[in-house]
Amino acid sequence: MSLGLAYGFVAALAFAGLDAVRKQLTARFDGAWSGPVALVVLLTLGQLPFFGGWIALSETRLEVGWVLPGVATLLLQIGANLLFVRAVQVSPLSLTVPFLALTPVFAVAGSALLLGELPSARQGAGIGAVVAGALFLHRGGLWRGLREEPGSAMMIGVAAIWAVTGNLDKLCLDHATPAVHAGLLNAGTGVVLLALLAARRELGALGHLREAPGLYGLAVLFAAAALGFQLLSFASELVPVIETLKRAVGLTASVVLGRLLFGEPVNGRKIGAVGAMIVGTSLQL
Repeated sequence: MSLGLAYGFVAALAFAGLDAVRKQLTARFDGAWSGPVALVVLLTLGQLPFFGGWIALSETRLEVGWVLPGVATLLLQIGANLLFVRAVQVSPLSLTVPFLALTPVFAVAGSALLLGELPSARQGAGIGAVVAGALFLHRGGLWRGLREEPGSAMMIGVAAIWAVTGNLDKLCLDHATPAVHAGLLNAGTGVVLLALLAARRELGALGHLREAPGLYGLAVLFAAAALGFQLLSFASELVPVIETLKRAVGLTASVVLGRLLFGEPVNGRKIGAVGAMIVGTSLQL
């Protein structure tokens, strides 16, 4: 396994941990709109000390060529976060989040258009296996959600945006070190959404942090590790490959943890879906 793929696996595990902790935190941050946005603000600004320390301890670089892809990434990330919040506001989480499994598909198109990169036939087959397994895992609810839930189309939009931002991140790394890029993204996202909360006079939503400081600290650690190792992996690996690892590891972890922690049943559909994702992941190695 290459170093880039190793970074990708660490990022995928961190994202899986972040998803699990963020799910618990979301229940503490009430308010259909202000609560989730306040959580995004706290998570992004909370990562700044980690990336500030990374910047202080490493070589730094920021060139003017970063501005265009960097600002585009920042604006798209803000839009994706707001769209994500709106999607889960109008539709159940279980019927919308599975559509994020489409991110690797969109990432392939984005890589071809923005970077001129395409996965090999082997990698393409692996991506297809992971996406098929992910969709099969949620087959019943997925199709019902697509037909009946307005949030489903929004979440497909989030998947497409995140695929584009992954490729823009890679462009940004030609002009900035990972620590600098990560710091600018988090600072920009946090400040803009904080200003939006202030404009709506909903800064009080930030006070929910007092209810779960330990969970918040853990979420920040996972978030910083996830973004940091993802950016390191982009230096040598294709964006669709890393996105595929993230979805495969995250969804497999959800099945395993669901069984171990919550006693959720593991049926033939889940076993088949996880098996397909494992095969797809192995084809990336």
